[in-house]
Amino acid sequence: MQSAQQRRWRGLKLAVVTLFAVSLLAACGQSSASLPTFTPEPTITPLAPVPEGVPAPVVEIEPGAAAPRPTRERGSGEAGAKPATARTAIAQESVEGAAERPPAQGGADDDAYEPDDRRSQANPIRIGEVQERTFGYEYDEDWVEVAVQADQMYVFETFDLDDGADTILTLYDEQGNELAYNDDDDGWASRIYHQVEDDGLLYLQVTAYSIDAPGLGYKLRVLEMEPVAPDAYEPDNSQAEAQAITVGEEQQRTFHYPQDEDWVAVMVTTGTAYHFETFDLDDGADTVLTLYNERGDELAYNDDFGSAWASRIYYQAENDERLYLQVSAYRGGEPGLGYKLRVVEAEPPAPDAYEPDNSQAEAKALALNEVQERTFHTPQDEDWVFVEVTAGLTYQFETLDLADGIDTVLTLYDAQGEELDSNDDYQSLASRIYYEAANTERLYLQVAAYRVDQPGLGYRLQMVEAAPAELDAYEPDDRQEEASSIQIGEIQDRTFHNASDEDWVMVEVEAGRTYRFATLDLDDGLDTVLTLYDERGEELAYNDDAEDSDSFSLASRITHEARNSGRLYLQVKTFGSAERGAAYRLEAALDR
Repeated sequence: MQSAQQRRWRGLKLAVVTLFAVSLLAACGQSSASLPTFTPEPTITPLAPVPEGVPAPVVEIEPGAAAPRPTRERGSGEAGAKPATARTAIAQESVEGAAERPPAQGGADDDAYEPDDRRSQANPIRIGEVQERTFGYEYDEDWVEVAVQADQMYVFETFDLDDGADTILTLYDEQGNELAYNDDDDGWASRIYHQVEDDGLLYLQVTAYSIDAPGLGYKLRVLEMEPVAPDAYEPDNSQAEAQAITVGEEQQRTFHYPQDEDWVAVMVTTGTAYHFETFDLDDGADTVLTLYNERGDELAYNDDFGSAWASRIYYQAENDERLYLQVSAYRGGEPGLGYKLRVVEAEPPAPDAYEPDNSQAEAKALALNEVQERTFHTPQDEDWVFVEVTAGLTYQFETLDLADGIDTVLTLYDAQGEELDSNDDYQSLASRIYYEAANTERLYLQVAAYRVDQPGLGYRLQMVEAAPAELDAYEPDDRQEEASSIQIGEIQDRTFHNASDEDWVMVEVEAGRTYRFATLDLDDGLDTVLTLYDERGEELAYNDDAEDSDSFSLASRITHEARNSGRLYLQVKTFGSAERGAAYRLEAALDR
């Protein structure tokens, strides 16, 4: 049976690789770590002359002076904070652009390069050329193609953004495969470094994370950069090329290009615990560690350890064997950034009094109103308990009093191993599940760690009886077939009666008219997600966070032009967990 932690980690890594490859417009709730400002050491040389009257390429970026806004959360974890699930506002589309999306809206706000809303419409840009561009409307995309040469390093960047503009860059190869992505680089501008393997064409997509008004502008350019010399351990870009490191040894290393990976091999001894760690990172560097066995099976993973961008893995060896450690950079970064790497022996902490309890078969009893003091004695540790529930009663399972550096995940199962509910964060890094028992039976609760900075960190676990949740007037409406109706111009007062509650509504629309669906007046701590479907259940649009005056609002909004008359279905659910009974208002209206 796959644990919640395993699913979360696998889902997170898949999301990092695939999420933005289908984006028309990404609106992340994850912060990109601010990459370092260009330093003057790398030489950036235009291959083509800069047109007369166009400013020559410069070394320093000049981002638009946007008013300060909250930093978005990075998908794999803010330093010193909880690794956040990627949060986006996406109208899904293939790279060629053949899905349901708002049509191009030509008008006074178009720049001279339109139409360029798809890869097939990409305009050429020369190395060193500066193009002045605008976002003509909310879903505008700007595509360019650039001829590149093998073994050269290139910089793709936006700069001089108008106040209220915020760009996202995504780089593709000729087959439409995503090569690199960047949202914010030292401000709301964006920058991608990429070293090319073969001669050919690359395609750059520029979208807006948000624009305060149509017609906001930015500048775009592509520069060539002198490649950075590799460190003394290259080539070491694969498991087969891994260089040796001994226990206690320190190695000084660099990422000499954004896609660089550094691999090392180390011999470990049965029963011995080890720390694999990066430290003394250059400003702007952000490492990710992944540990493998000789077969290539992943054993452990860490992005950020503690309050820095460095990484650490704790691992207790089960065999005398050779292990392999991959060091990569989170979202690339400036070429040439350095770090130190070492492997040292660690003192394993003692297990808590409830071990062994690492599976459903080993689950220990948890009684009603009992509080258990527990620890994760390894980062991979799972704690299982069984509980007796009575039909008709509501129960609250929760972790509390977490040590700094720990983040729990709760998953509730029945006796057959079927998942009943799961929760990661309940208004903090602790977890809580409410469960209304339909039967008198034994259930099983798994406590896993989404994150443990070091082994031995503790938490408390308890089960208490809770009052039944109050349903709003529209329940049951948890599936498309149960959707209640909403009229255009109507605002409904609604609640989420439990963490997994979904609210579905059905709305009649007319072809050619544009509609706005929005959540309003959310209770504190509530964060909604809207998804719009047609009658066949095909997704038409999605939004997590969007509000006219605040792109970081936890409310949601979808604007949709109906192509056909008929029924549409809107699903409202929560991002993360909400307090039972958390209230919001739902609006359906004509947009124009």
